[in-house]
Amino acid sequence: MIERLLAIEDPEEQDRLWNFYEQIFQPVNELTPIIQTFPKANFIGFLMNPRAVKFIVREEGEIVALAIIADPEGWDSWLSPAYFAKNYPGKIVFQVPAIAIAPKRRASPLAVRLVKAIINEVPANAVVALTYSELVNPLMPKLVQATGVMDYAEGGKVDAEACLVFQWKAGKVQL
Repeated sequence: MIERLLAIEDPEEQDRLWNFYEQIFQPVNELTPIIQTFPKANFIGFLMNPRAVKFIVREEGEIVALAIIADPEGWDSWLSPAYFAKNYPGKIVFQVPAIAIAPKRRASPLAVRLVKAIINEVPANAVVALTYSELVNPLMPKLVQATGVMDYAEGGKVDAEACLVFQWKAGKVQL
């Protein structure tokens, strides 16, 4: 069963959700130089914000999935308001700051059901922004397509962020 929650104010529940989120994304953050998680304070802010809808799945008392969708009042700062104002004038833009699923449940229908729950929070004519690492999670577009959302929406990838990493040997570059 997918539990739908608004404000999560219990510090113990916040810690359980933070620990689950960290456990899921720790290996991801070791695979890519671009951090894929929010700092704890930001994450707790999403949990406490009633404008950010949380979906939690528990099995035998353990958290196995978490997803969050936030309206513009609940956004994190990594989305560009100027981009959305220019490209989607007058539209409400929702952000999906987290989809975390326990490894043992990723290849199950749970992932599709969780994304469907997120989609069902969005009113007609609104826009949804979902960011993810193509390096670590190249199947995210296929997961979204598996929900059937493309029967009701238009869109797809609009940007990709890259990171160049250099380990400097020695010497100076000629000016």
